Amino acid sequence: MVRILFRNNLLPLDTEPYSIIMQVGSIKAAKNTREIIEGTIGVHLNNGLKRIVDKMLVVHLLDGVNDSCEVTLAEEPPALQNNNTFLSFSIGSFITGDLAFFATILGKENMSAQWCTWCQLSKKEWKCVGHATGAPWSIQQIQDLRRNVQENNLEESPENIRGCTKNPLFDAVPVENYIVSVLHILIGVGNTLLESLLEWIEERIEAVSMPEIIARNEVIFAEAHFNRIQNDYDRFLEKEGVCLVDKQVDKAATFFLLHEKVIYFLFRFISFTTQNVLTINSLLLSRMTKQMNML
Repeated sequence: MVRILFRNNLLPLDTEPYSIIMQVGSIKAAKNTREIIEGTIGVHLNNGLKRIVDKMLVVHLLDGVNDSCEVTLAEEPPALQNNNTFLSFSIGSFITGDLAFFATILGKENMSAQWCTWCQLSKKEWKCVGHATGAPWSIQQIQDLRRNVQENNLEESPENIRGCTKNPLFDAVPVENYIVSVLHILIGVGNTLLESLLEWIEERIEAVSMPEIIARNEVIFAEAHFNRIQNDYDRFLEKEGVCLVDKQVDKAATFFLLHEKVIYFLFRFISFTTQNVLTINSLLLSRMTKQMNML
């Protein structure tokens, strides 16, 4: 979705903002992955963003019978003319979504829980109370990092790449224009409060024993491991699964044709004799019928 927000910066109190929401693309998939976005609408969206970043939207109000208008993109406002007037808007481009989506389009897929979207701090670093501000990321820095890795100028270790496993999928909008997901922050705060309350109840009221805690954690780890395996299996079905089925069908068809030729050769050889010809024909027909059903 794209939301176009018109706002008057000259008279912000006198003019209410006006917004339009439009759908520009749709993907139907079990899970949004970089491969799916890149193979469908990702490149087109990024190219569209490049066309409007740092541009001005100019609405030409033409004098005519139909009172029509023309909308163009320009580097700067056009000069005034006698036969028309215009409205100009400075364009600011922003991207919103959850942290997993940010990580996916910035080349840090599956790293949102370990590395910050906006700076180069890790989870271990940002969890420290009163930590220093991390060095901010830029699209160019991520691209330079990946180029150094590909040219063997930088070892691809977690400490060096800091979650940047690929080049950014969207490079038109700067990282500082990625809007913080306030909803997910509130959910995280709520989850922390709930976990603290449950820990207090288990310790002070229920008095859960250590073996019970260990058994419960093992169940949680097993469920998480199962979910990871299930996700890998789903990705296999989406990519290599179709190719595997095609090869299995080709193999079955090849075996059928081979058996058919062998049976035909035996039939021609035995048909020279005059004994049991009808029996052989019936057996041949029955066997070929079973093979056709199996195929």
